[in-house]
Amino acid sequence: MKMRVPAKIICFSCFLFSVTIVQGQGGICPPPPYLQHGDYSIISKEKDVITEVSYTCQSYYVQDKQQESYKCVEGKWETPPKCLGPCEINDIVEKYNLQLPIEKVYVKHADKYRLNCRAGWNTGSEMGTYVDVSCSKGNLQIDKSCDTQNN
Repeated sequence: MKMRVPAKIICFSCFLFSVTIVQGQGGICPPPPYLQHGDYSIISKEKDVITEVSYTCQSYYVQDKQQESYKCVEGKWETPPKCLGPCEINDIVEKYNLQLPIEKVYVKHADKYRLNCRAGWNTGSEMGTYVDVSCSKGNLQIDKSCDTQNN
């Protein structure tokens, strides 16, 4: 037997709406957890109550774990993923004598991006003219620089 609990007023993205929470065999299911830089899609409902969702992240953000869906079990939601932020290729690369791209570039978490050395510079190892940079949780990782001037 299900028993209705009084409605609550909740604000998501500045839209007010009322949510009825259903008490059933599994307990009370509150609304799905908020995901910073992401959103959820409803997979299943029990009456008007959301019981299973899938999460997606905004463009250039990636989830820290890959799980198809997240359920409300005995009144508690499974821990949602986190959306890991991208890295912006910015002026810091000039410190390493790397050429700043003409257009703004974002690199997803765990991805790499190749940058060219500025004119007249190389990496010193076999006159390398580029450096691969990577992104880790929103922080740009630069392992080497173009620190040798061409002769």
